[in-house]
Amino acid sequence: LGAKEPQWKTLESCPGDARTLAMAAAVQGRFLLMGGVSLSAGPDGKPLRKYLKSCNAYDPAKNTWEPLADMPKAAAAAPTPAPALKGKSRILILGGDDGSLCGFEPPAQHPGFPGTVLAYDLVKNAWSVEQPVPAPRATLPGVLWNSNIVLPSGEVRPGVRSPEVWAAEMAEAGR
Repeated sequence: LGAKEPQWKTLESCPGDARTLAMAAAVQGRFLLMGGVSLSAGPDGKPLRKYLKSCNAYDPAKNTWEPLADMPKAAAAAPTPAPALKGKSRILILGGDDGSLCGFEPPAQHPGFPGTVLAYDLVKNAWSVEQPVPAPRATLPGVLWNSNIVLPSGEVRPGVRSPEVWAAEMAEAGR
């Protein structure tokens, strides 16, 4: 952006399945891409979702992707950018959709998204399951404000958005 005439250039593609609804974080000079959903055509031509656990980190200095440990369970559409904690060495995936209720019928009685919190430790390259988030949401941004992560709106279940805004204090939070 600081170039006299900025230009787009193609970087190395992320390995694995093409994905949508993935979570991202920028920490320690790298870009992390985590989980999401890949789509393929089903027998009837309608899209089939495959919920992903795979994670990769992009190093812009090397223009390379490095595979990271898989998440313990699939996650998609959780707040992104994902918050970073403890000197930016832990990333949190706050809820989202794990696919366990995909196709739930009737849709009006869908119980909502799971509140699972997944924590990734960059030093150990390992995931853990943390205390659940009190208000699980999907398809929303995660906004760092002062020492809080703010979660505005989001879906409480497929197609139903919440007017609520939640904030949680994130000790040593940063991006």
